[in-house]
Parts: sequence; structure tokens; C-alpha cells
Amino acid sequence: MGSFDVETVMDWLLKLDTDILLAVNGAHSACGDAFMYFISQKLVWIPVYVVLLAVMIWKLGWKNALIALLLIGASVGIADFVSSGIIKPMALRLRPC
Repeated sequence: MGSFDVETVMDWLLKLDTDILLAVNGAHSACGDAFMYFISQKLVWIPVYVVLLAVMIWKLGWKNALIALLLIGASVGIADFVSSGIIKPMALRLRPC
């Protein structure tokens, strides 16, 4: 068995990461750019949220849906804080937000 060189693997992963990021961001596909611009708009997601809320209320009832929404909000807030406030500065890898 050959030896496992962590530095070589990390260098390869960093290069792969950079290549994928540049390929996605540098593709400049007219269709892809238009799609990403469209789904980035806040108003596009309102119907999705309304449907999800309606299904939650229908399946869980008002009280349980409210509790679920509060827990989901807390989870999103904690995940955002951990990823942008702790992991991102430690990783030193800039990413689109």
C-alpha cells in the first residue's frame, strides 16, 4: 500500500474546489444567468412559502404550525450565524453569499 499524503490530497481538493467555482461562475450561459437571476428575486419565493405554510397548517394545525415555524426560524438563524460568523472566517475560503 502506498502512503497517504494529506497535503497532496488537500492541494488537489483546493484546486478542484477553485476549478468548480470558476466553471460555474464563469460559464456566463444566457439561460443559466437568466434562471439564477430569476430565482434570486425575493418575490418569486412567496408562492412557495404560502403553499408550505398552508400545508403545515393543514397537516399540523395552527398551534403546531406556529411552533414548527419558530423552530425552523431558530434553526435557520443558528445555521446562518455558525456558517457566516464562525466557519467562514475559520476556513478562509470566500464564497458567494
